[in-house]
Amino acid sequence: MSGLIKRLIITTIIFFLTVSLGLVFVYLKQQEGMSALRKIVTEVAAAQAYSISRQLDRSLSATYALASLIQKYGKIDNFDTLAADMIDRYGGISSLQLAPDAVVRQIFPVAGNEAAIGHDLLNDSNRRIEALATIKSKTLTLAGPLNLIQGGVAVIGRYPVFYSDENSGKETFWGFTIALIRLPGLLHASNISQLTADGYNYELSRINPDGNERFVFAQSNQGQLQDPVSMHVEVPNGRWTLFIAPKNGWLSPRHISLEVAIIILVATIVALLMNQQLRNTAELSTKNELLRREIIERKRLEAELKDLSLTDELTGVYNRRGFFTIAEHKLKDANREKRRLLLLFADIDNLKEVNDAFGHREGDAVLVDTAKILQSTFRDCDIIARIGGDEFVVLNMGSSDNTEDAMNARLQESVDTYNTNSDRNYRISISAGMVEYNVESPHSLNDLLSRADKFMYEQKKHKRKISLQN
Repeated sequence: MSGLIKRLIITTIIFFLTVSLGLVFVYLKQQEGMSALRKIVTEVAAAQAYSISRQLDRSLSATYALASLIQKYGKIDNFDTLAADMIDRYGGISSLQLAPDAVVRQIFPVAGNEAAIGHDLLNDSNRRIEALATIKSKTLTLAGPLNLIQGGVAVIGRYPVFYSDENSGKETFWGFTIALIRLPGLLHASNISQLTADGYNYELSRINPDGNERFVFAQSNQGQLQDPVSMHVEVPNGRWTLFIAPKNGWLSPRHISLEVAIIILVATIVALLMNQQLRNTAELSTKNELLRREIIERKRLEAELKDLSLTDELTGVYNRRGFFTIAEHKLKDANREKRRLLLLFADIDNLKEVNDAFGHREGDAVLVDTAKILQSTFRDCDIIARIGGDEFVVLNMGSSDNTEDAMNARLQESVDTYNTNSDRNYRISISAGMVEYNVESPHSLNDLLSRADKFMYEQKKHKRKISLQN
């Protein structure tokens, strides 16, 4: 076999081997990227499902308030005024209705709902079974989504009202308090349109009670979702399912084509270099340099994929990316609901001393324990994240009893409890700064972090001053 044919065979083998390895690498990288993206979409779906469920519960709670007034006074004289206030207060409600003896007698607002006045639920073949089931259960039930006789699609919450006879104690059915929640209003109140703005398509569906067919009652487009993430939305006496998928799909054909082209280009270069090496072994160093650069590029791509995670691998709390992703949604919720938030910026005072004295492994243990201290101090609904080496932040879903002094006191109590029970040869010390998010004068998340960081450093300097005095 001539030297030319041998070089061609070896060069061809090297070419196809390089292409094969490159395609395997692209496949693994795409799978890893898709896995990371599915994790992000799952978290987005969970947040949106919670928002829908929370808004629905809030809207339906108006039926309990109306029932309480009827049980106490036997009637509601100022129904229109009260209903108008409830619709404004609870949000997402299209109309409130009173149905004594299961016949709709009062509706607010009446405009657009005139056809429902006098609707006898027990004599309507399409509503009778659900109405009787609601009376029997004595609990709030949710019907729909269904087509209304007055037009449109809505879900209807019906709460059966009973009152007790003072002499016999026997419960008597009064009728229903009803909250009609038109579907577009509910979805708007739960901010579902943000999904499409963020690059996602969605479907909201339920299983028909009369069979096993899935009924889609809300979607961002008419096309079928590609391998969507699903998240259940628990509703009274039922369950909805939210499906979400990226608009552009899980994989980018354009990026894959580009990467394949690069692989073919690299394989061609490697093959040519190998051919040159067979002719002149001095070219070996050139090939090694190209391979070294390829390895560096692969590591860079792997590091970029790793950055897609929202969770800090060491402590298990959110990382900086995760904090900004979730916290931005919470700020939007706070603006919409006029709800106060508190941001705490915490820094470990003595991490460097622990690292110097006991080693970085022990320093990592301090970071993990600090995350546990914050988790034990704050609620599950609060957002806890590690955004830097020894820096943590907490976005507190503020309530009237959560003042800055109270939160600082709880944090210090948790640190003291940890130090008392710890068998380590050092004590953990945490400095913290805190700011309140004012919806009347909103600031960006970066502004809040900057202000809280400033207050934290003031506390740290105060501690040092006291330490020097002692």
